[in-house]
Amino acid sequence: VKCKNTWKAGVVLSSVVVRVYDPLVDRATSLYDSVHDRHVGRKDMVVDFSGVWEGMESANIIHNAPTKIRIVITQTNSIANVAIYGEVGAPPTFPSTPQDSGTAQVVGDHFAFNNTEILGGLPFTSNVWTFNMTAQGKLHFTHHTHYMQPGDSRPDTDTNGTLDKV
Repeated sequence: VKCKNTWKAGVVLSSVVVRVYDPLVDRATSLYDSVHDRHVGRKDMVVDFSGVWEGMESANIIHNAPTKIRIVITQTNSIANVAIYGEVGAPPTFPSTPQDSGTAQVVGDHFAFNNTEILGGLPFTSNVWTFNMTAQGKLHFTHHTHYMQPGDSRPDTDTNGTLDKV
C-alpha cells in the first residue's frame, strides 16, 4: 500500500487508523469504526506508566512542607490502576496500604481520575489526580483536594510533583 503523504511520528501519537478495501467489490462501510468494519484497522498508542515512582509532593497551605510520596501504577493496555502512599509518622515511613487509589484510562501520555475519601463512614475529601509523562521519562502529577465534611473550613488545596521511577 502506498500513500501520497509521508508520515512522520509526532511527539505524542494517540492513534493510527488505516482503511483498506476494494472500491468496486468490497467497499468499506465506515471511516473509523474498526470494531464493526473489517476494512478498518486501528492501533492506539499509549504510554506505559507501569512502575513504582517516588519523589516529593509539594507543600500547600495545610501541609506547609513537602512530603515524600510513592505512586505504584500497574497498567494493562490503556487501563492504569494507581495506588498512592504518602509518608507518615515519626520517623516518616510509607504505610502498608495505599492512602488513595483509582483507575483510569490512559490517553496518549496522560490520564486522570476522581475519587472520594471516606472517613468514619462519611465523605471526607474529594480528590482529582492527574498524571502525565514528561519528555525526560519522569511521572508528573497534580492533586486537587476538596474537604467535604460539614463544618470543615479547610480550603481546597493543590499539590504536585515530578517523580523518578525506582
